Amino acid sequence: MDAKKMRGGVLRAGMIVPVFLVALLSLQGCWNLPLDGLYPRNDLGARPNKEGATGVKSDLLHFAQVTDVHIVDEDNPLRLENIRLWINSPYDFGDLDGLIQPISRDQDIYSGRIWDAVVRSINEGHEERPFEFTMSTGDHTDTGLKSEMEWFIGITDGIIPDSLMEAMEDGSMAAVEPAGLNVPWYAALGNHDVEYQGTINNETVVKCLLQPFGDTGNLINMRSAVDLYQETFSAPWWHGMAEQPPSMTADSYGYYAFNAGEYVRCIVLNTAIYNFYGKIPKETLSAGCLDRNQYGWMLGEIEANRDRLCIIFSHHSPTDGFDDSQSDISAKELMKTLCLYDNVIAHINGHSHVNKIVPVKYRGLPGGYWNINTGAIIEWPQEWRDITIRDNGDGTGSLSCRMVRHGDDGCLDIAYGDADARHSAREGEKTDRDVALRFRVPAAVQTRIASF
Repeated sequence: MDAKKMRGGVLRAGMIVPVFLVALLSLQGCWNLPLDGLYPRNDLGARPNKEGATGVKSDLLHFAQVTDVHIVDEDNPLRLENIRLWINSPYDFGDLDGLIQPISRDQDIYSGRIWDAVVRSINEGHEERPFEFTMSTGDHTDTGLKSEMEWFIGITDGIIPDSLMEAMEDGSMAAVEPAGLNVPWYAALGNHDVEYQGTINNETVVKCLLQPFGDTGNLINMRSAVDLYQETFSAPWWHGMAEQPPSMTADSYGYYAFNAGEYVRCIVLNTAIYNFYGKIPKETLSAGCLDRNQYGWMLGEIEANRDRLCIIFSHHSPTDGFDDSQSDISAKELMKTLCLYDNVIAHINGHSHVNKIVPVKYRGLPGGYWNINTGAIIEWPQEWRDITIRDNGDGTGSLSCRMVRHGDDGCLDIAYGDADARHSAREGEKTDRDVALRFRVPAAVQTRIASF
């Protein structure tokens, strides 16, 4: 096999496993042999219970997750990298300059082509086994520019916006002929979608500093980022934002929920929110936070869907991506709250640019769930997750996750050679990649499944 094809790959050849190894695996949280090529994990301790079980194995939901696409308008004068290059002497941003992380990757100019390659890869998977939807968990843009968001949406729709065509003509974006995503897609907001270069959210300060260098009208704030998702031809309209609840306020928005089939409720949070209740915007410096308005709404959603499995989606993970000093709800409080409910089975997110799956469970609380963090599309290994929720028929269920890499070898080679590729760290361990994550199916959910 070509070595390039093997980088970060997983061997799937059949293997004979001794009996003593089976016992060892069970002690380490595994629940059966990986007959389908998935590494089994049962860190939550879910055990079969025939009483009330459906008795039939069945797939309840199949979807794709992508995150951290980071479309880059590399030639835009407002990018901090360009400001530093184009002025004769270092421009003094004062303390602000030290807070913003200027990031320039070898693959930035190919960001549109990379995203199109991922779209094509998802389409191929959809042809083999249809997805219910694709969820993109934020950071669609890199700088927080309207042009970058328009390019992300355009490529997903299968069209080339005029500004993207101009960028391709002047060589600041590699040529792309977008195929368009054939699967309905939903979006969560990331810090790069609403903050300048993913770091600073104070509009007044940023616009004042950047005014000498370009059109600051191209910067997007929280409200305009949400509204831009309306400018699309693909389904569903507004990509989930149309389902924002009546509890949404002027300072708390960009979150929603929807039913995925008969058995699963998807709850999408906006952890990039930063302006609470009309106060001075809180500065999280790229970290996540959660306001009380969303928190209360989320509790209502989980309570109202006790007979459905609930999945939480957001950009940031409370396991390592929250700023407790700025958040109304601390990371620990959010995790403990989710563990109060046995119908919450997963929190799926991005932001960290690494593949990492950890169980979240607290002694004495009835629930427990899987925190599934997925690596970035812009960084090596440029993969997305193929996720299936299954009823095992014995009172337990499985979250079957597989990492899928797109097929554009040129883009993969560039990302692999990037100075900050961090190959093994971003790929994750085998326990973070192709896995079967076991969970307990609550009695109310089993009853609902049996009724259908």
